[in-house]
Amino acid sequence: MPMRLAVAIIVAIIGCAYGGWYPDRKIRLFDRRKARWAGGNPHEYLLLDADARLGRLSGDLLHYTADTLADWIARNERYSTLQAEYLAHSRPRVGWYALFIKPCWRFIRAYLLQGGFLDGKIGFIAAVTAAYGVFARYAKLYR
Repeated sequence: MPMRLAVAIIVAIIGCAYGGWYPDRKIRLFDRRKARWAGGNPHEYLLLDADARLGRLSGDLLHYTADTLADWIARNERYSTLQAEYLAHSRPRVGWYALFIKPCWRFIRAYLLQGGFLDGKIGFIAAVTAAYGVFARYAKLYR
């Protein structure tokens, strides 16, 4: 039976409780006979059979995505490249809106609207790196 877990994303061993990082509910445990991965990289999703049941485990899964800020930035770079490659098929041209407005909106959403400022410095860093990831994704498509 697939289980949904709250995933606490931890950057540089310091938790982000706000900014849209927590809770990040994902299906983590599943019966491979009743589910399979679908979609393309980086937007893969789990496709469940009609008779599959979802459950929820209590507690949190601490997901240490990076040991250092440098690791976090490198990971962000890899994902922005994957996303740019994916978008290249559907969005061949990129303008100022994608290069300026979308990254600014990502920062405002994470830091102000979702309360990233409540996480202090790490919340600010997480919001800036998220905004940079959006910028890098579209900058890689810009011609």
